[in-house]
Amino acid sequence: MVSNTNKGTGGLEDVNWSRTLAYAVGLNSVYTNLANRESQGILTQDQHMELLPRLKEQLENWQGPDGQPVVQRVLFQWEAFQGPYSRQGPDLVIGYSPGYRASAETGLGKWKESSIERNNDHWRADHCVNSQSVPAVLFSNSTLQGFSHLSFRDIPALVLGKPIEQTHFEPHPPSSLPEEDRKALEERLKSLGYL
Repeated sequence: MVSNTNKGTGGLEDVNWSRTLAYAVGLNSVYTNLANRESQGILTQDQHMELLPRLKEQLENWQGPDGQPVVQRVLFQWEAFQGPYSRQGPDLVIGYSPGYRASAETGLGKWKESSIERNNDHWRADHCVNSQSVPAVLFSNSTLQGFSHLSFRDIPALVLGKPIEQTHFEPHPPSSLPEEDRKALEERLKSLGYL
């Protein structure tokens, strides 16, 4: 239901838009192929509103090879966003179960033949999971009270939920490594994909 192409892999340029009801692009976003919004949209507003709960149900019932849900929660656009630009957001926002995520290709509007594959990348932590499964959030668009100049040193207070005594200390300058150690560290970071 997400895309109709003649290939198992590809990108948005390969989609047969005349037969596509919905598509996923980005890490957590699903859009319907709505007429008068999408350049080759085929769904009427009524069809769009009928399709959204079906997609939500199918996503929330999707199970991985381990029998566990791939997706924990799906939010409709009006549940996920507020404000003047909320209508420009995706129609559905996916909150993956811990251990699952969208592929890197999806973020670029591409896909692979398999719908689930093992993550062998060194980066296993993820920001695609259901926000209710994240144990703590350190970023907020609300004003934080009691912190005149918020910094990394305030994280313990934010995590503990109560103010702690401010300690004053000067940041240390970066340590200098011998050239041999610096090169070894750089190679290690490259092997992990950080450089």
